[in-house]
Amino acid sequence: MVARTILTYDGMQGARDDGLRRELLGGDLYVSPAPSPSHQGVVSELIFALVAYARERGGRVFPAPIDVAFSEVDAVQPDVISRPDADRTFCGSGMRPSKSREAN
Repeated sequence: MVARTILTYDGMQGARDDGLRRELLGGDLYVSPAPSPSHQGVVSELIFALVAYARERGGRVFPAPIDVAFSEVDAVQPDVISRPDADRTFCGSGMRPSKSREAN
């Protein structure tokens, strides 16, 4: 039987910056190539719309690369995140649930 290695978000931080997207799902590492130009065009339009919305109603918009860590073994790097509230705190290069929310 082969032992399974579980990677953590903190353990992933040492990876070199080579332009590849690294995400953790259940402690398993998934690596994706850089997105295509057409994908980036769609993401740009989405960012434009979200920024306009945030300016009218409040909030902030962050394009990739940015990590969103849900737990030590679950961290993703979405194309864009919109943050309408203050329930999440920035930690290092990304976002994690705030300590007060984790305690609940």
